[in-house]
Amino acid sequence: MHVDCTGSTLKSEHLTLLAKSIRMIGLPLDGSSIETHTAMRGDKGKSHFVLVLDLLDALSDTPILIKVNTVVSKVNIDDIPNMVSILSKHRVDFWSIYQYWPFAGNGSINSRHIIDDGRFDEVVRKLSKTPVHFNIEINPISERLNTYFFVFHSGDVYMTTQDVPTDYIFLGSIFDDKTISLWFESNAASLRSSSLVRYQELLSSEVIK
Repeated sequence: MHVDCTGSTLKSEHLTLLAKSIRMIGLPLDGSSIETHTAMRGDKGKSHFVLVLDLLDALSDTPILIKVNTVVSKVNIDDIPNMVSILSKHRVDFWSIYQYWPFAGNGSINSRHIIDDGRFDEVVRKLSKTPVHFNIEINPISERLNTYFFVFHSGDVYMTTQDVPTDYIFLGSIFDDKTISLWFESNAASLRSSSLVRYQELLSSEVIK
């Protein structure tokens, strides 16, 4: 089982129990410093930055694979190469880098964070020239369209359209079995299948690059 979480309620004493059923844990880190991470996540980022680094240390003593998730935006894009140094100090197995995904109705936030494909590709090229001990996964918006569905607090389920990431299609209620079937039957099914096996080869391997 693979779990992504913020780590806010994850305690080191939980890890022994989690190791019995979880193969990999993903934690968010959006900068190489408290300042950059806080600029991405707000005031709570100050304590959260330290929390994530402490959890990376605690997880290193367990058999759980460690994945760090980083969202790349205008705010932190120049700092992304600097993250290699800080991640190299920890037992990180995967570093997943995500191009910032703009959301409908969040114009001011989107304008602060959104980056075009060219800028995202530029930072990816820089990282490709940097030797690291962990696997780097690149996740541009174009490869994530229709590989997810979103569940709102009301239980309503939406998926993105094929071409516009800020446009959503209503699928139904999460409490209706037909809703998930509809999603699998859509064009997203083949993309989702690829996503499901993304880690299959690496997770079954005894050696992590």
